[in-house]
Amino acid sequence: MVGGPLVSSLAQVMNELVALGFPLSEVLAMVTKNAAIAMGLAAELGSLAPGRVADVSVLARDQGSWSVTDSLGEKLGLTERLRPELCLRAGVVHRADSSLLAESAADVA
Repeated sequence: MVGGPLVSSLAQVMNELVALGFPLSEVLAMVTKNAAIAMGLAAELGSLAPGRVADVSVLARDQGSWSVTDSLGEKLGLTERLRPELCLRAGVVHRADSSLLAESAADVA
């Protein structure tokens, strides 16, 4: 199982939105461009362009069989999921090595 009432990462929420039927392109916009617009920071954040801060999250797109559980306990199936690989922040690479990610990575249906 990936997800559930306890939210441990943005990737988890993204996977849950995909499981609910949102296209991946819309989910990516929600967590980048739309979030920057909502915070009034669209001129600086939310997309990659010359002169902007280049904080980048790199996600793997795994194929397989997983399930997510929403806050009401309903389970939805996934045939692909997003998994954090690394983040590039201020020119420094940070690998995704949190113990919170290991739990969701192991929950293959």
